[in-house]
Amino acid sequence: MTAHDITRLIALLRFSFYCRREIDAIYCERTKSASGFCSYIHYGSNPNETPQEYRQRLIRGKICYMFDEKTRLILASGSPRRKELLEHLGMDFEVIVSGCDETTGSLAPAETVKELSKRKCLASARRIPDDAIVIGADTIVVFNGIIYGKPDSKTDAFEMLKSLQGRIHEVYTGVTVASVKSGNIVYTDSFAEKTAVHVAKMTEEEIMQYTDSGEPSDKAGAYGIQGLFSKFITGIEGDYFNVVGLPLAALYSHLKLLREHMI
Repeated sequence: MTAHDITRLIALLRFSFYCRREIDAIYCERTKSASGFCSYIHYGSNPNETPQEYRQRLIRGKICYMFDEKTRLILASGSPRRKELLEHLGMDFEVIVSGCDETTGSLAPAETVKELSKRKCLASARRIPDDAIVIGADTIVVFNGIIYGKPDSKTDAFEMLKSLQGRIHEVYTGVTVASVKSGNIVYTDSFAEKTAVHVAKMTEEEIMQYTDSGEPSDKAGAYGIQGLFSKFITGIEGDYFNVVGLPLAALYSHLKLLREHMI
């Protein structure tokens, strides 16, 4: 296990613990007795359900335990990394790829990813005829003010990595969450997260070997921090999952804001 694997595991465990604490709080709130103390008599669908069973039922369901059970959770992205992140957290969700236009004007990096995530989110949300929570996301790499998207070719990937090697760059991920009620979009919320990434010096031969692997082809900045490129990452400042493509803790926080709005 590499240092990056350990960092990733620690972050995932911290997020899982946070979710567990929140779920326990919800359980206690739902089972509070008339005297104001938390009891473990669950008056929900199963009166014999223990706190542990209740927690597991919620985790096996989806993060939308905060919402009505009929509400669908939609990921408006075809990214296998984002799909994997939600799967690792035990989410029950569907993928509806937006297929929207991803060209932007001369916006600042944070505004660029927020705009693109909103387009993806709303494009998918407009196709939902019932109730749903839709998540759209977009990730870019920025170095010296230049935005790096997905490379067009091996040559393009080589040039991107050549400029990033031995230096520090930023990764921005924009996320938009939307609430759909009976086919109508009733709420949207967009935010952006930034993570600084340190890349070790690389020889042209190392860059060429990596581009030949095929891994850079569908990734912003022509690399995946969780893959073969991990051996060249010497450090990060910020959320690791933001670099993968979905800042989990920030997403969870904004979903809670969405719930409060719906209440």
